[in-house]
Amino acid sequence: MDAATCKAEFPLLFPQIDDNLAAWRAKGGISFQDLDEAARTCDPRWGMARIVIRDGQLFLRQVREGDESRISALLHLIHTAVTTDPSSTSQAGNDTGIELVLSEADRDASPNDAVWAISKRIDEPKSKGTWLLPDFGFAGWPETGIASFDEFLHLAQLQDQLAPWDHKGDKILWRGLANGYPPRVDLLDRTDPRKVAGAEAWADVKQTSFHDVGAEFHPLIPMHEHCRHRYLVQTEGNSYSGRGKFLWSCRSVTVAHPMQWTQHFHPALNADPTSRAQNFIELPGPLFNGLEETTRQLQNTAGIPIEQDLQTTQGVAGALGVNPPQRIADNAVESLRRRYLTPAATACYLRAALAAYAQVLKTDTWPREENAPAWDNGGTGIVPHGGPGGGVAPGGGRGKDLVKVGVKGDIEYGVWRISGSPNWPPQ
Repeated sequence: MDAATCKAEFPLLFPQIDDNLAAWRAKGGISFQDLDEAARTCDPRWGMARIVIRDGQLFLRQVREGDESRISALLHLIHTAVTTDPSSTSQAGNDTGIELVLSEADRDASPNDAVWAISKRIDEPKSKGTWLLPDFGFAGWPETGIASFDEFLHLAQLQDQLAPWDHKGDKILWRGLANGYPPRVDLLDRTDPRKVAGAEAWADVKQTSFHDVGAEFHPLIPMHEHCRHRYLVQTEGNSYSGRGKFLWSCRSVTVAHPMQWTQHFHPALNADPTSRAQNFIELPGPLFNGLEETTRQLQNTAGIPIEQDLQTTQGVAGALGVNPPQRIADNAVESLRRRYLTPAATACYLRAALAAYAQVLKTDTWPREENAPAWDNGGTGIVPHGGPGGGVAPGGGRGKDLVKVGVKGDIEYGVWRISGSPNWPPQ
C-alpha cells in the first residue's frame, strides 16, 4: 500500500505519529549526538540496535541481541516495512537517510527520549515524543512456542471453524505466570476456588511456566487454542503484555484490568460500552475488581443475537453496556484481526512512523562519510559507515572470525542474516 492508502485504511494509527512529530519539532529535533547518547544509555540488560535506512535498504551499525530473539524479530519487521515500501523506488535519488536506536526492553529502555521503544505509559506526556515500534511478537516469538504472527492469524481463523461460538468454553480463561506482578496476583486471588466460593463455575485461571515446576503450575495451552474459549483475560506484567495482540485476534471477548501501558496498535482498542464498535472490556478497577460480575453477565447473555442490544432485553449494565458478548467478539475480529493487527497495518504504521521521524533528524549534525559520494543523491544526509558494500570481507561469513578477516562498517540486513546474525560490530 502507498502512504495515502495506508492512512485511509488504518486512520487510528496516525494521530500518535503526528503527536511525536509535533513534540520533536518543539524540542528542536534529533541530532547525531542525541543518537550517540541514546545508544550509550540503553539499558544493558536488554538487547538494542542502531540502524541506518538508506536507498530502500536496512543497514546495521550496532546490534546487541538479548537473551531472546527480540532484536532479530524487530529488525525483521523494520526490514519488511522498508523493502516493501512502494515509495522507495519512486523516491530513488531523493533519499537522505535515517538513523535510529531501538531497544527491546519491556520498559524504561533509556533516559534518552530518542530511543524507539515497544511500549510506553498511557499517562506519559505527549511532549516526551516516544517513538513506538510494533513489538517483536508481530514477527514471531519462538521462546514462548509461538511461530510467526502470520501463522498465528491463520490458526486463529481456523478456530472459528473448529470451535464456533456455541462450542467455545464458557469460563473466562487465563494461563500465565504471576511473577509477583500485582494484576496477575490479584487475578489469581479473585478466581481461586479455595478463596472465592463458586469460582470454578465461571473462571479457568491457572499458573503456567516455561521453566518452573511444582503443584501450582499447570500445562500450557497453545496460544491459538485460547481462541476456543469465549472469554479471555488480558493482564499486564512487567509493563505491557505481549499476549494482548494474540487474544484480541480471537473471536472471543477479552477482559482487561485498567491498563497502564500502551502499544502502537492500542488506539484501535475500544472499551466503550456505549459504542456498538466495542471490541474488548476494560474493567473500572482497581485491578480485577468486578471480574466475577462481568464474567457472569457474559455467561448470562452469551446467547443473545449480535444484532440485539442488551438494553432492549435486560437493561444497560456493567462493562457490557449495550453490546452482547458475540458482538464484542465479532468486533475484535473485524477491527483487529482483519484490520489493525494485520501485517499490512504493521508495515503501514512503521513506514509512516519512520517517515515522520526522518523529518525531525538534524542531518547537518551527522559527520560526512568519506565514501558519501558513492551513494545516491551525492551522499547527502545519512549514509552507512564503510559502504557501499560494508560489513563484509573475503574469508568472512557464518562462524568465521570476522575481526581477523578485517570486516568493518555497517552491514546490510540480509547479509547479516546469512552471516549468522551476529552481534555487531564484530569483537
